[in-house]
Amino acid sequence: MDVITQQNEPLPEDAIAEVFLSADRMNAYAKITPPQHGGERITLEDLKNALAKTGVVYGIDEGRLISLVTSPVYDSLELIATGKPPLEGKHGWIETHFTATKDKKPALREDGTVDYKSLTHIENVRVGTELCTLHPPVPGTPGSDVRGAVLQPRAVKPAKLVGGKGTALNEDKSKLCAAIDGFVDNTGGRVSVLAAFSVKEDVDVSTGNITFVGHVNINGSVQTGFTVRADGNVNVGGSVEGGSIYAGGSILISGGYNGKDGSELAAGGDIRCKYINQGKASAENNIHSGTILGSSVTCGGSVFISGGRGAVIGGRVSAGRNIECLVAGARLAGAETTLEAGNDIRATIRNKQIPNEEKEAAAALASAERLAAVLLGLRQQGRLPPARIPELEKLLAAIADSRDKLAGLAAEKEDIARRLQTSGYGNVTVKNTAYPGVVIIIGSETMKINTDVQFTCFTRDKDGIHMRPAQ
Repeated sequence: MDVITQQNEPLPEDAIAEVFLSADRMNAYAKITPPQHGGERITLEDLKNALAKTGVVYGIDEGRLISLVTSPVYDSLELIATGKPPLEGKHGWIETHFTATKDKKPALREDGTVDYKSLTHIENVRVGTELCTLHPPVPGTPGSDVRGAVLQPRAVKPAKLVGGKGTALNEDKSKLCAAIDGFVDNTGGRVSVLAAFSVKEDVDVSTGNITFVGHVNINGSVQTGFTVRADGNVNVGGSVEGGSIYAGGSILISGGYNGKDGSELAAGGDIRCKYINQGKASAENNIHSGTILGSSVTCGGSVFISGGRGAVIGGRVSAGRNIECLVAGARLAGAETTLEAGNDIRATIRNKQIPNEEKEAAAALASAERLAAVLLGLRQQGRLPPARIPELEKLLAAIADSRDKLAGLAAEKEDIARRLQTSGYGNVTVKNTAYPGVVIIIGSETMKINTDVQFTCFTRDKDGIHMRPAQ
């Protein structure tokens, strides 16, 4: 009897979908096991059930699910959901409106050449200049992992705007402004405005020229060819060796001033130094020096030559008021020494300059007013193009500036007129000896000394220059 054995055929197995998460739960991957023995292919419902079973509810890529159903990829991890990382915010920050660098680099001229004397960078500011702006923090935006858990961004913190000396905060404390004229100093991370700028050594190739809106203190000297410009006072611990100083205030030089071609001292206040040698110096007020040799010296006040030799030898010294010295000229002097008192040379020169400046300001005013009138007419008619509004605003500002300038020139002219009314009657006092060849000028009168004169005060009245004993 034959035995017949029937072998069982394998049962069909459907495709299986599994979902795996990344460690941070920001990505979900599907792995599809292929169907076997005629089993069913994976369906969209299978994939979604696998997602639900794993708890994936956010960032599901529906398009990728459909693609895996229509074109399945087997036994591979396929990205099907992506979380959203939180968008980080920004801490409050402070925006600076000045150049923080202190690097010394030569300036580039318009023609492309390099100016090695324009080296020191000083951030000059005026009262009210905005130095820093405080920006509030910007909150971040929460994110989510693929399971829907909210991912919070890092907390943001506000910045604090704190100013140093010479600064002030505005009303809402969002802006730091200069409270004085000066230069911006950011040493130690705190912004300050300092009224005085200090140079530790000489003004030379290591510093370049100095320009500053406040006071300048120089420990060393000002070397040949270099210039210091300051709206305030300039104090020099050494001397001025062929350099130039222009100060809105006074100039104080511990040593002396040796002039060279092109060098000059010019002060809106006083000038004080041990000597002036072959130089050019002018001051609105007084000049004090121990000795003046072969120089051109002018001031609106008085010149006092004392404290050293007290001598003025060669050159010309002019004072709006008086001149006092110990010695005038020299027995063997080759150059004539001229002492001029009572004549405000600076006022006279300025008096001649003002009419030209008035003429220029008046012409600028008239031109601006004519064009502004046209634009204002168009604005009244509603025909002024928006593009020309800035032009009108600029013209109106120029008109105000020109009127202010004309008013200032008129006031200056009146002041000079008063000063000139009292000119011509200063004194020249020589407390020791005035040597032959010295020329004394007071007002419109001139006297040349032909013999030694001692202990003499030269004065002027309606009859000319007279000599009397010095007090």
